Amino acid sequence: MFFRSTMDAICLIAFGQDAGCLSSSSGNNEFTVAFDSAQAHMVDRLINPWWWINRALRTPGERNFQKIFRVIDNFAANIIENRRKMLTENPNSARFDLLSLFLKDAHARKEYVTDKYLRDIVMSFVIAGRDTTACILSWLFYELSIHPDVEKKTHQRISTSYG
Repeated sequence: MFFRSTMDAICLIAFGQDAGCLSSSSGNNEFTVAFDSAQAHMVDRLINPWWWINRALRTPGERNFQKIFRVIDNFAANIIENRRKMLTENPNSARFDLLSLFLKDAHARKEYVTDKYLRDIVMSFVIAGRDTTACILSWLFYELSIHPDVEKKTHQRISTSYG
């Protein structure tokens, strides 16, 4: 559940768009399935020192990785295209997601940033933000579960602060 919620949160922060992980019953959509598959493939490459041979031979796993990457790339490309269009039509838009901020900053400096550059930056935030935040939340709740006194104090503090 934490991976689903942090994927939604980081996509909102990075792209200004909900990934829809929590709104679907399975938590899966094409982008998130591709994202998870790409991460698993990269771990396989990390473990296998001969991964580049598979890439050169275009093994089924490598061909599948290319399809997965296209899904991720298309997801980001569509969002970037729509955001460029939106900011062109309304340059004073009050959007504060990372993608919009990068585009507004580039526009203010009269600099053009490529879609690939934007995709790479924003996807770096997604990669870093989803897994680390989900793991930290998991660890937090684990620690609270083994320290009931701290859990009780935390619950009381949240209740008094937020009702």
